[in-house]
Amino acid sequence: MKMNIRLDLPQNTRRHLHKEMAISFAINLVINGVIAWFAFSAKARVAMWGEHSFAGDLAITAFILCWIVGAIFVATHRTKVNKEKLAAVELDLPRWLPRSPILMGLLLATIALLIYYPVTLVALLMFGFAEMDLLVFSVFKGLWAGLLACLVIPPAMIFGLATANKAEPVSA
Repeated sequence: MKMNIRLDLPQNTRRHLHKEMAISFAINLVINGVIAWFAFSAKARVAMWGEHSFAGDLAITAFILCWIVGAIFVATHRTKVNKEKLAAVELDLPRWLPRSPILMGLLLATIALLIYYPVTLVALLMFGFAEMDLLVFSVFKGLWAGLLACLVIPPAMIFGLATANKAEPVSA
């Protein structure tokens, strides 16, 4: 069974999506890199596991970042459709998906915690990064958080565009 999902967004919506992703990547790169630097500045090397380790820091970051970014993007893009700044997206969404921006953010955060976070840890272990210099970890965390934000923005934005009218899916 082949599943072909293609969503044709208007050109201005695609440009808006790319702009939002670039801005969010840059913001998260800087903020999360700086937070990592100051959070672990007492150590020259940061271990993945143990007291003051980065595994827990990445888990917390994945959850909070996705929850906040997801909720904000759902809510703001519903508003943009209602103010006619962007066009609604016609998309049949499953009824079980939460319509609340906060709950959708929590769903995206849970998905990140269950998929993105463990894949990151496994990849780091496979490539021998069970411990990193502080600067390396700070740069890694900034890049990692920026990429994570870029992965969350498209579904959150599209969900917001598709549920703009009274939080119900737009029908064809």
